[in-house]
Amino acid sequence: MPLLEDPIRIEHIRALHSDTRSGTHTHTLVWIPSANRLHASVANALLKFLEEPPPNISTILSAPTTDVLDTIRSEEHTSELQSPCNL
Repeated sequence: MPLLEDPIRIEHIRALHSDTRSGTHTHTLVWIPSANRLHASVANALLKFLEEPPPNISTILSAPTTDVLDTIRSEEHTSELQSPCNL
């Protein structure tokens, strides 16, 4: 599972877009942590990836709050997860 390092830059999103378009992947999961801290330009680059996902690619955006840019929120399905310590 590719993990995009924080801070995520536009170059990371472009490389992700390029790397996953080859079509040679079995199912791949991409995790983007701290989605609430994405710079607007990075979020807009990510939006294109989310709007036209490559085949066999699932993307998880995680954030400690729901404060994610509206452009990203419009493409997401939200699930709230509790910490195991809070169960």
